[in-house]
Amino acid sequence: MKGTLKSIRPRFLLRQRPPTNARAFFASQAQTGAWSSLSADEQAAWKTFHYDRDSWERRRPAPEWKQWERLTLEEKAAAMKGLKIHNQNEWDQAAPSFHGDIPPLSSLLLEDSDDDENDETANALVVAQETRLARQQQQQQQSNWLGQMAYTTIKGLAPVAGPLLRNAANHSRGALGLSLAGSLLESLPTIMDASSGVLDITGIDTLIYLDDSASMAGSNLREGQKALQSLEQRLKADDDQRFLPTRIVKFGIHPTILNPSEEDWNASLVNFAWDGSSGGTYMWKMIQDDIQARYRPAGGKLRIVVITDGYDNISPSPYNGVRGFDPLMQTLLQLGYDIEWNIIVVGNNSPGAMLQMHPELSTRDQELYKNLCEATGGHFLSLGARGWDEDDNQVANFLEAVEDSGFYDSEQDRRERQERYQIDARRGKADKFDWLPALSDKHDDKQ
Repeated sequence: MKGTLKSIRPRFLLRQRPPTNARAFFASQAQTGAWSSLSADEQAAWKTFHYDRDSWERRRPAPEWKQWERLTLEEKAAAMKGLKIHNQNEWDQAAPSFHGDIPPLSSLLLEDSDDDENDETANALVVAQETRLARQQQQQQQSNWLGQMAYTTIKGLAPVAGPLLRNAANHSRGALGLSLAGSLLESLPTIMDASSGVLDITGIDTLIYLDDSASMAGSNLREGQKALQSLEQRLKADDDQRFLPTRIVKFGIHPTILNPSEEDWNASLVNFAWDGSSGGTYMWKMIQDDIQARYRPAGGKLRIVVITDGYDNISPSPYNGVRGFDPLMQTLLQLGYDIEWNIIVVGNNSPGAMLQMHPELSTRDQELYKNLCEATGGHFLSLGARGWDEDDNQVANFLEAVEDSGFYDSEQDRRERQERYQIDARRGKADKFDWLPALSDKHDDKQ
């Protein structure tokens, strides 16, 4: 889906952002560096109103906004000197500009908006710029600049060169050195991911989990890799109006980071490192721990894509088995996360599955995965024996739906899908998960 937001979603457009002066202010902040772009006098003035870098850049709540008549003499003096504001009218006009918080995605929607296309595109660009800048600053502040520079230089080589060096160590006299170098390159994405700290979900963050258990080796892995290749361009933004960082993790007995959260990633390189070499399937507890360690809810959506051929057979109870997602959802919803699940199940035709080392998913198991996706507004696809083919109607529909979920104005349709699922659950036509009330309460809070 390409083009402007209006051409994609004529019924639901981005709500008009704050007035023109506010949009210009947001855009200038996104382009020039937020708090650091303010002059010394401006920073001193805003500190008088209890702002600092974190509250100005919305990493924590902004101080209460006061009416002009409630300002102290000191605060009025700061406004006049540092902000060039001299009376109530100027103060009132400045309020939406200087104090306009970015609302969560679900509040950016307005049905039958009269905004013209230029306003809509400008709004989307501002949101993307703000979100991108905030993430870049957050990662830069928390990571080592030298390590980040090194990673940027060789990140494309790490997934490929690491395994090659380790394999070469088996046929070389310098085996130890090659093995260490290979292991270091392979672990570089994990090191950089950890050094980025906890990331605020202010927009749409994509998180891909790739099943790397032994049962994936063979045809299942090949079909999964084809799926990832097709998903690459559909998960990325094709313009500068959206900020869609993607983080990629393969999992087996333990998780391995293949790509830290960033906009630029390469499916071919990821597929090289996704090789079905990670043993069993440690899934739901790992995912919960990973999300809590790496992300913090901040009004945005975490779009999760899982490619797997089975279910969790390692996590402790109650996280093991197909229903291991129940405690995960209960926990993450209570913590304020907004998660959209999109799951692809590849066929179970591997020797591991045939030997019951990794039991294949039953029809009922796959129905539960499908219901998890639908309850959270996501999408489900089971390939079965037919394999991955972009010309297949079900595959094409899944790809289109996942791509559509990366647009800010798709949230209304997502909420409608979730509401339909909850109605079906109440009527006994779908699984009534214990965490559904918490999901419903969360959406009510966003209205």
